[in-house]
Amino acid sequence: MVSAALCAVLAVLVPEPAFVRAAPFDSGAFWETRYKGGGNSGAGSYGDLARYKAAFLNLFVSAHNVKTVIEFGCGDGANLQLYKIPSYTGFDVSKTILARTAAKNSPDVAAGTKTFLHISEYDTNPTKYRAAVSISFDVLYHLIEDTVFDSYMRRLFGSAKFFVMIYSSDHDYRQADHVRHRKFTSWVKENAPEFEPYAFRSHNPSKCSDIKTGLLVNGDGTALTKAQCKNSRSIAEFHVFLRTAERPE
Repeated sequence: MVSAALCAVLAVLVPEPAFVRAAPFDSGAFWETRYKGGGNSGAGSYGDLARYKAAFLNLFVSAHNVKTVIEFGCGDGANLQLYKIPSYTGFDVSKTILARTAAKNSPDVAAGTKTFLHISEYDTNPTKYRAAVSISFDVLYHLIEDTVFDSYMRRLFGSAKFFVMIYSSDHDYRQADHVRHRKFTSWVKENAPEFEPYAFRSHNPSKCSDIKTGLLVNGDGTALTKAQCKNSRSIAEFHVFLRTAERPE
């Protein structure tokens, strides 16, 4: 039997293992590391999901005679190849992917119809970067930190002259280390009262019966079929907001 005196000696000689606190998640670092390792922007940027989102955006751009679009979280630009936009500015947190995406779109960059910038450029002079429509596709649920999410939303709505278009889930749920769903419409109501929901043939990919053949068009001009829609089902859907007044002070 171990004596009390021996226990006291052992407690001094053999300290308890130190508690190591996990480092807080860093959204920007996560994506920079992913892109440096050769990763892409994810499944939502390819295949029928990408075609679905591009079709919706292209229809909106055509219907509203949109000339300028800003995207926050442009990533690898795979979706961009399907967009039909006269003037496009893409921001991202990853310098690695910005260089890669700019190189892939070098003819348009040289022509001045596409621009790719680090988010710090926007923060330096936010009034310089405004567009008819600001878009966010599959980004919100990758913004884990509250402060990062809030800053992102303020950029998104602050840069929009007329419309904000978001493709995302809209409920609170932590799915993974790098996936946190948010009830973002609550943020809009509280922090961007100058914007109101705007109804524009809002087709949720999970409701393919709503799709009318020929209504949505792919980037190559062909009609988006119901079969493609079924392959595009996701937890996200489109939300469009219209600026009805200037931001109140």
